[in-house]
Amino acid sequence: NTWLKNLLSAIYDLPMADLPPQPDTSALARLGHRWVGHEHYPPSETLLRWAESDSIFLVTTVRHPADTLLSLMNYGSTFGHEVHRDGNLDVLLARDFFTIGPNVTAYIRHRFPCLLKVSAAWMWAGRSFVVRYEDLWNDPIATLQSLTNRISPVDVARVERAVACCRIDVLRHLVGN
Repeated sequence: NTWLKNLLSAIYDLPMADLPPQPDTSALARLGHRWVGHEHYPPSETLLRWAESDSIFLVTTVRHPADTLLSLMNYGSTFGHEVHRDGNLDVLLARDFFTIGPNVTAYIRHRFPCLLKVSAAWMWAGRSFVVRYEDLWNDPIATLQSLTNRISPVDVARVERAVACCRIDVLRHLVGN
């Protein structure tokens, strides 16, 4: 999600918005018409109606669940207390020292399926553009070109520049890792 948000920001020259932890269409509307952000909101009729009425493009990133878990664990070990606003993930990961122990296993059994269901719900709703992370990783230019052709077409050179600016090593350097 973070990588795709940065890529779309670079492609369309959009500011990145911090979204409220709970879906609040009034707060989202106050952001204006040109921004990119991400949050793990489940689809709701209110949110879908707001997006449709304001011509908001919704994008869902899907990733293999095992890769998602490893990414969360890596993010948790890097950013510690900043992982998830409710603090549950970082606490569970920290208790197991960012390895697969009993606390992470409990997270996998009880909380992780909820996270996966949000992406699945968006796919089933059919109201967002779905991007497979593996496709983005394997061929970012073609994957982004396909997405931007559906949102608002741009020249491939613009996509190539965004990919160059948003390489993982570059983004990690920007946040000091």
